[in-house]
Amino acid sequence: MTIELYGSSILREVCDPIEDFGSDMLMSLMRGMKDAMNSKEGAGLAAPQVGFNERMFVLNEQLAGGKCDTVICNPVLLRDMGKDVQQEGCLSVPGFFENVERSRNIEFEYFTAEGIQKQVFVSGFLARCIQHEMDHLDGKLFVDYLNKDRQKKIEKAMRKLRG
Repeated sequence: MTIELYGSSILREVCDPIEDFGSDMLMSLMRGMKDAMNSKEGAGLAAPQVGFNERMFVLNEQLAGGKCDTVICNPVLLRDMGKDVQQEGCLSVPGFFENVERSRNIEFEYFTAEGIQKQVFVSGFLARCIQHEMDHLDGKLFVDYLNKDRQKKIEKAMRKLRG
């Protein structure tokens, strides 16, 4: 699977909810996304980042650490608490790491790839990654949190990278 880069229109689309839990297509997409994420040593990867308009993302197994599943479908943020500013990067915006404010703790619900609904509370870096991936599902990127001058600099660099 190829990672879509900043500037690709699919990264700005609101994704469609998953309805066919457990399907061969969903399981194949999930495996491909995990392979793509692991090959780039990513913390997470959302379906639009590999060209699919599906409301799902995968998380690095060590990061999830048993606190939540590694495949998240149709996530909904229920509540967030505390703010924190940390550096973030993105596989779709390679080479850039910027300070972004996010909630330190979140409670969210989601479905597993098999269609089982869960509700969990997570904090720290895992909470940050989940919020970052959830943004992708709504057509939002971490660069949207930056000031306009920084956004323009990144856009220019990404245009050169894309050719």
